[in-house]
Amino acid sequence: MIYIDLIQNDNEFSFYNLKKYNKIINKIILFFYKITGNVLKINIENKNILLITSLNKRTFKNLNKKLLELNSQIICLSKNLEKNEELRNFLREKDKNILDGSWLFSCLVQKVLKYIENQMETDLEKAEIAILTNELNDFQAAWIVKLSKKYKRLDIVTREPEKFNRLKEYLYNEFGIELNISYNERKSLKNSNIILNFNFVQDAINKFTIFKKAIIINFESEIQILSKSFSGININNYQIHLPTAYIDYMVPFQKFPVNILYESFIYSKTSLENILEKIEKDKLEIQYLIGVRGKIKKQEYLKVKTEVKK
Repeated sequence: MIYIDLIQNDNEFSFYNLKKYNKIINKIILFFYKITGNVLKINIENKNILLITSLNKRTFKNLNKKLLELNSQIICLSKNLEKNEELRNFLREKDKNILDGSWLFSCLVQKVLKYIENQMETDLEKAEIAILTNELNDFQAAWIVKLSKKYKRLDIVTREPEKFNRLKEYLYNEFGIELNISYNERKSLKNSNIILNFNFVQDAINKFTIFKKAIIINFESEIQILSKSFSGININNYQIHLPTAYIDYMVPFQKFPVNILYESFIYSKTSLENILEKIEKDKLEIQYLIGVRGKIKKQEYLKVKTEVKK
């Protein structure tokens, strides 16, 4: 894992444990790095942080050298770099995986549903839940198994139904659960209270007739629902509390977004069960969910509460 931050003044330069130098020395060092485009590598809590002072060809050339030297594919960007498309494009060209919080979001399905239940002050076990996906990775398969055991009605909406045949047979043979798989733009989401959108793009989801007071959770990218009749909740992001086990990271890593920072700490190519066990051990909690207009308030959840079957 490599952390990258942009240093724009000597105060930020001093921030990274460089206070052994006085301000004048820090300014000279910072000026040198800006002129040369050099990249400074530091280590905090056994984690590599690369400090850059500009975004130009010279810096990118030196940054590439450091990335090759460290030989890591996973990148965590600071708050002032996470939306910089020039840097993101450069890193993508180098086949780097830039963390954006979506991987963690896909691990929090159950916590998101529990948070929504708490806000609505109701039980969602009898709600109609639809999962939107045209792919079936290990995480999604694991979630389908988990959710199908807990919720009375779980539908899979996909253009690739053949990918789900083995999973469908497994659920029926092992647990007697009948998995409903369909793709009907007029009917598939017409009665769905909760829509878990794993990878449908905006154009695809807006072709469907969506229950007007549905709660839509977009795990991979931000989606805007264009239907004028839609008056439900469209969730595009989330905010967590950094678990207390990581409180020591709050100061040295405060320039990195909390969601992405925690994601960087637990990111691993392992099973969903292992990740969930880690999340439970850390006692991770969702602080709030985010819609098109920002933080979603409790009153908005209560407005759709009456539409959930009991």
